[in-house]
Amino acid sequence: MKRFPRTLGAAMIIAATGAAIMVGCKKEESAQMKDGVAQTEQNMSPEEQKVLDFLADYDAMKQGIKADGEAVTPEQLLYLCETSVNYCYGFTQDHLTDVRMDTIHVAMPKTDALGNIAYNDQLATYGEIISAIRETYKSINMENKTLKFVVMSLNNKAKDGDNDITIVMNTGRNTDGIDPQGPFNVDECYLWGIMGNLESTNTAVRQEYLKVLDYDYQMMYYYTPCPTCTTWIDNISDTTYYGYLENNDSLFYATGLTLEEVLNYQLCYDDLNREYFFIVKRGHWGQPTNLYNVDWYYYTNVFSNGAPIGHDLFSIWHYFTVFRCTRHWRHGDAPYPIPIDEEQER
Repeated sequence: MKRFPRTLGAAMIIAATGAAIMVGCKKEESAQMKDGVAQTEQNMSPEEQKVLDFLADYDAMKQGIKADGEAVTPEQLLYLCETSVNYCYGFTQDHLTDVRMDTIHVAMPKTDALGNIAYNDQLATYGEIISAIRETYKSINMENKTLKFVVMSLNNKAKDGDNDITIVMNTGRNTDGIDPQGPFNVDECYLWGIMGNLESTNTAVRQEYLKVLDYDYQMMYYYTPCPTCTTWIDNISDTTYYGYLENNDSLFYATGLTLEEVLNYQLCYDDLNREYFFIVKRGHWGQPTNLYNVDWYYYTNVFSNGAPIGHDLFSIWHYFTVFRCTRHWRHGDAPYPIPIDEEQER
């Protein structure tokens, strides 16, 4: 069985010296710098205008009007569909608990001789994506559920030689707040986790997740261009760290356990703190959060899992995913985001 040292080094102390900056502004006075140019709430970015034009054409298509537009590559289609879904339905500012990931697949439209996809096929595919996401979202049995964001990728190994679009939904429970504690206290212990997707708040892995959220709040840069403005994201990337692949004992992994040991295995405050520091350091240690118009840290999710290894023995571990993206302020006049399970489509 893999074991952890029980001493937390002095080097693992949080240096949360960055002060949050409160910025008050009126709608007509708000601005943020991008490439040295002040971006006001009235000056919509080209990226946002492209999304809104695409959504307008999608609405027109549903009314039977054929839209004119340029053919794009499959990669460009993925970007446009992913960004549009997150723009319309992603509550990217909300801090959620009990986050889960659900994977769905939608067929990629045919390409022409140059490998491009016709504009009207793009619009039709976007409609299929919305329908598939909405159907899956409605089937999730969770109170106060909220879609945070989706990530899309091209699956080149689909059956019959046809490609499909893989969509991973990040959905969680919207709450009024989070556990205000900092690092774990003496004598604080929790069950390691579960071998599945959903986690109880009484498990170590969910407590780690909540502590990371608390750290994000402490390091948040506060800025609002207008009272009604919300955010949207694009250029999403992610990195996942697995306990059984780490070599420094900082991310939980235990092996050779009986089923009874798996069901009763607990982690206590010193190991919990060690893992907490490891997770935050891999994502955004000492850095401000909530930045805009730059490729930056966005979000961390923490999970547990396990697997049988034969002879009635098991391995169990923690893993976490750090997401980066570019966050933008949605134009104040745009009527988004809206819940994905609403019958109206955008």
